[in-house]
Amino acid sequence: MATIYGTNASDNNSFQGLWPYLVYYPELVGTDYADNIYGFNGNDILKGKGGNDYLNGGTGSDTMYGGFGNDKYVVDSPSDIVVENIFFYPIANWGIGTAQEGIDTIESWTNSYTLPANVENLSLMGNYALTGRGNSLDNSLSGTNNDNFLFGYDGHDSLSGLDGNDVVFAGNGNDMLWGDNGHDYLYGEAGNDILVGGSGYDVLMGGTGNDRFDFETYRPTAGIDTIYDFNAVEDSIGLDADFSLGVFGKGLSFTH
Repeated sequence: MATIYGTNASDNNSFQGLWPYLVYYPELVGTDYADNIYGFNGNDILKGKGGNDYLNGGTGSDTMYGGFGNDKYVVDSPSDIVVENIFFYPIANWGIGTAQEGIDTIESWTNSYTLPANVENLSLMGNYALTGRGNSLDNSLSGTNNDNFLFGYDGHDSLSGLDGNDVVFAGNGNDMLWGDNGHDYLYGEAGNDILVGGSGYDVLMGGTGNDRFDFETYRPTAGIDTIYDFNAVEDSIGLDADFSLGVFGKGLSFTH
């Protein structure tokens, strides 16, 4: 494992100027093990290679390559670029197969962020990160303590609003949606989804598919959730041990 620090300049593998007065800037390159790579100021290029790496470009417009392993990236500018690839390998009697380089996570401090290709997980960070968007993979998206918008799109996604009054759209796939605290709007859309409103006065809409609406606890102060499209033939209600039939009707509202 190595910890690698950049400078206050641009740390990248590029040439600037006109021949013969070219200036060479080195990259920040990790090892085949788990590395921590920091870019600091400037427009940096960080390369993790193998291992489960941590890449933080710092301020500036940075380009980060995780390579193989389960990598974590810090994005603090809309102009930061994260690159994860698929790799090709031979399959006996079948030809060529493909696989991801790992299960990777981005911590985004920007106002709005969309996961790039081949990256699975997104965590919004800080006070200004408001909107998070997934991609076609099976994503895990989590919000902040503020009011967030989360969009899962394709794949079987897990979306958690955390605190705040959140709006969550799961998209296609069999998804898991958590409102957590706050007055949340959860939309399962297509697929067989599980929706958990949490505390607060939540609005739940499963969309198409066989959806389940879970309620983990009953408290008089927890709020009343409204299910807008419950279908008794296709959908179901899930209750944990804190619920009883005597209080079931007090915490739910159905609208057809």
